[in-house]
Amino acid sequence: MTLAPLVLKRPETLRDLLEALHRVGCRVSGVSGMRGPRGPAASRTVVRTLNGVRRVAQLPNMNDGDTLTPEVGRSICRQLGLPPEDFGYV
Repeated sequence: MTLAPLVLKRPETLRDLLEALHRVGCRVSGVSGMRGPRGPAASRTVVRTLNGVRRVAQLPNMNDGDTLTPEVGRSICRQLGLPPEDFGYV
């Protein structure tokens, strides 16, 4: 299954990738209020469920407007079982 018609170009920021993932049915989950060894911590994941199978990708610790490297974008796509090529990653 190709998603190419839904994604027109490679996402440049984390926000761009999250918007593209949302268009193909993924959702972002966040957990805050955790306490790590260095103080308060938060964690965000992207969740994709297809045919009862749940795939989860841990998001990097970065702001949504930060530039996304192709390596990180490909990794998130692969963790979710999505073809990185459909999101402009070659």
